[in-house]
Amino acid sequence: MKWYRKLFYGLMFLPLALALVSLPFLPEQIPAHYDGAGLATRWGSRFEVLILPPCVMLFGFFLRFMARSTEKLAGKPWEKISLLIGCAALLVFNGIMLFILYTAFYQMEDISHLFPWS
Repeated sequence: MKWYRKLFYGLMFLPLALALVSLPFLPEQIPAHYDGAGLATRWGSRFEVLILPPCVMLFGFFLRFMARSTEKLAGKPWEKISLLIGCAALLVFNGIMLFILYTAFYQMEDISHLFPWS
């Protein structure tokens, strides 16, 4: 398997692995929503961290399907380009997952200090 396929699948399944590993260490209640000012407006169960990983995996399978479609239409180089663009998109979702786990672990009620421009 080529390196970019391994990277793609690694980024696709990493949020699930992170959520499953961190789940036993999270508090029972975690911040589940923040308003525009960065204040927690809703608290939920720690199991809510399991919502994002299946969405990321579905998105990854869709991107993989699209990469295979471009391979058939335009040749091999387009599959690699499609997968690398997919890696960039999956990297964004991995960052979101890390942010969710960080704010959940520390039960952050106010995240406005993390974004000085707001």
